Amino acid sequence: MSALPKRTRRALAVTLAAGLPALLALHALSFGRVPAGLEGGAAVEALRGVHLIVRRRFEVLSFAIGPSAETLWLYLVGASVELLGPRWISVVLPSILAAAAVVALTVFVALRLDPETPPAIPFLLSAGSVWLFHYGQVGLRAIAAPLFFLVVCLLLERAERPDSPARFHAATGFVLGLSVYAYSSCRVLPVAWLLWKGLQWIQEKDARARLKSSLLAGLAGLSVASIPNLLFLLREPGEFLFRGYYVYRGDWWWRPVNVFWTALLPFHHPRLYTAWLGDGHNFDATAVTLTGAGVLPVDPVTAVAYACGLVLAFRGPRPAGLSYVLWVLGAGTLLLGMSGPSLTRLLLLQPAYVLLAALALSRAWQRWPRARAALVTALLVPGALGAAQYAWTFGQSTAAQADYLPEMNAMSARARELADADPALRVLLVARRGKDIAKFYNYRHIARIWFVEGAGTGPSAVAEAIRRFRPGVVLVERAAPLAEVAASLGAAGGTGPFYEIRLPATDEEADQPEPGNLRRLWNEIRR
Repeated sequence: MSALPKRTRRALAVTLAAGLPALLALHALSFGRVPAGLEGGAAVEALRGVHLIVRRRFEVLSFAIGPSAETLWLYLVGASVELLGPRWISVVLPSILAAAAVVALTVFVALRLDPETPPAIPFLLSAGSVWLFHYGQVGLRAIAAPLFFLVVCLLLERAERPDSPARFHAATGFVLGLSVYAYSSCRVLPVAWLLWKGLQWIQEKDARARLKSSLLAGLAGLSVASIPNLLFLLREPGEFLFRGYYVYRGDWWWRPVNVFWTALLPFHHPRLYTAWLGDGHNFDATAVTLTGAGVLPVDPVTAVAYACGLVLAFRGPRPAGLSYVLWVLGAGTLLLGMSGPSLTRLLLLQPAYVLLAALALSRAWQRWPRARAALVTALLVPGALGAAQYAWTFGQSTAAQADYLPEMNAMSARARELADADPALRVLLVARRGKDIAKFYNYRHIARIWFVEGAGTGPSAVAEAIRRFRPGVVLVERAAPLAEVAASLGAAGGTGPFYEIRLPATDEEADQPEPGNLRRLWNEIRR
């Protein structure tokens, strides 16, 4: 950043010094409130990460608990959980920091694309993105995708300077290869790079000697980072080539329909994609709870500026970094869009929307000084609208917050506290759903937890569990379908998300109780 004008460097320092603490404060204010709990998908990913750390496994893909998943981010989350304990914050903290890093890196990349850009423009657009803020709050590994995209942009811009040393090309290739271990969407990054380099090779015949040198260095870095993936490909070709197959649904004609609506995502998100499962798509709860509540993933100011930025970018001139952004945007829209406009999978493209919008607003700032007051007002819209939508539209949506299982989060955390305090205590949980949440909070003493699940659970099923497990404490979700269960145990009145019932001690001469029914923590592991 030393090549930036002194005025811009000063503005950059002030923007980040003031803005990042404020952004982190907003994340802290939202934590524990919106969303209402740790979602089951994030809990599963955390358990996968713990599995990798505790068992000291080096894997390209994790097959623990459900479909395969890339492992790089899982190692980070697993280490955080092991260090801080099985708590909600231990899963969310890495993603909050990653979201803040995405905002900072977006500013850096915007300044590389146009050194005259006021740093506050990309900062306000990125920090005001409710889409990015949400994924910072939930803890999914998808947050790694925009991080790698922006790091590649920075390295590539440095590598493409005249007479740049080969090590920068090699570093770019290495990070491209490394990104594939973080999240499935990142496979777009090396594909876009190869397509871009291929077009350069065709168009710039006079520069082929330079292009050959840079391409070989980049491919060398990419190859080194890809060695574990290549070994896995030889060992498990089907798993490597067809992982993520479950996201594709419906007849072939759904593919172009999905791509069409993906291309229009900054402007419109159809209602048909607000259900997690449709005729032509398969989404996740983290995405559909946000859009289903009526939240706009891209605010109107960013959307209009993005459209203008696209026009400016295609008209040129285009620095290397901007060309790569366009290639990632195009390849991502096509390849990821075939499965539908999922906010989780398309989080990779969020920085591209912001960077192009920042390009247009920066040009307007420089060209029309008299319009700056109006531009300042427009730049405040993303943050203000995003905060209102996240706190009220999403935060006050009963249907959306129910998918974050606040009652089960509270019950599972209480079970962990009780089991931590008394090494001999056994805890029975009765709830409508949330097995993975119970597993996450209590994996360190899983043999002392029994979970009875289902809205139709009756007193007889709980009595049988008590007979076999002999718990000292029963926690029952405070819900109408389970009121009869709570009453049969003597629970009445009170407030809070669950009932806590202490049971009398059992006869010491009785038969030994069974271990908890969640004791096989990794019972879904296929190998």
